[in-house]
Amino acid sequence: MDRETPRSVMFDDLRKFGGITNRDTAWMLLRSTPMAGGKAPRDRVDERTFLSREVVHAPVERPRPELFADITQTAQNITARLISNLGGSEMARAMVAEHYSGEAADAMRESLSAYGLDDPIHVTRNACDRIAAPGPTAADCALPLVTLFVACGCLCDPQAAVQVTETLIADKMGGHFSTTELSVGEGFTAAVEPEVKHAERLGLIRIVGNAAKPPLYPLNEGEGGTVIGSLATGTGAITDVDRDVSRRHARVFAKDGYWYVQGLGSTNGTVLISGADMSQHVVEPPRHTRRPGVEYPPVPLWHSDTICLGATTRFLVMKLAI
Repeated sequence: MDRETPRSVMFDDLRKFGGITNRDTAWMLLRSTPMAGGKAPRDRVDERTFLSREVVHAPVERPRPELFADITQTAQNITARLISNLGGSEMARAMVAEHYSGEAADAMRESLSAYGLDDPIHVTRNACDRIAAPGPTAADCALPLVTLFVACGCLCDPQAAVQVTETLIADKMGGHFSTTELSVGEGFTAAVEPEVKHAERLGLIRIVGNAAKPPLYPLNEGEGGTVIGSLATGTGAITDVDRDVSRRHARVFAKDGYWYVQGLGSTNGTVLISGADMSQHVVEPPRHTRRPGVEYPPVPLWHSDTICLGATTRFLVMKLAI
């Protein structure tokens, strides 16, 4: 396959943008403790065949994550080297943040998508959006953005890379991925319990403007249901959402022959619009309007309803052909 793998995208970018040789990148990334029956991977960086075939150009189906040291630590070393090579100033830090939220992030997502590793590609895109959301300075953004990029390259697994980045933000920076909080209008009024109707096999399709935006996402009838959110994971998770949608925003699930939607503690809330009479039912109000101790139970859902997440993300509920 001629296209660049996520691993080779990572090494190529760090060399061209940051002036870090493949050998030096590998030395920072590889573990320093011996593996079973052999040397420590870091001690093999001068073996050209090992460096090329097992590290830089390793096939995506055999990424060998066991070769790498703790990415939350090694990414800090790489970020520091990038900033130093670019002049060591606050402007250099801003250049790093801009590059790894833009050009480099795009190249990594294209490679992941080309190999079917990030389909849909919204997980890493949404993670970048949250890291670079309004508020944090370049100093705050550079390290987690580089961590996400490096973790994608090392692991060839975007969801695992997001988890690594979340760990870094929580453990090293004392924070978490943020959701932009909005002032939401009159759609969030008192919840009304609609008449429960028997659920059929359903799916969701994104509505942008007045048009449907494929694909159609079949709802998972299994125990976990379908989670919708910017960083949602699990069977059938839907991540095609806008920036004001939380990482795990809402869940749609089937129980006792009926479909329900329930909020998962989101920042900007969820509303259900009835397809029968266009009435609005609050699934979960925005965080700043929720009353302490109040629980918001699941709301029944059926064909032709519209689920509204935050201010602009909408999904139409559709009946699937049997």
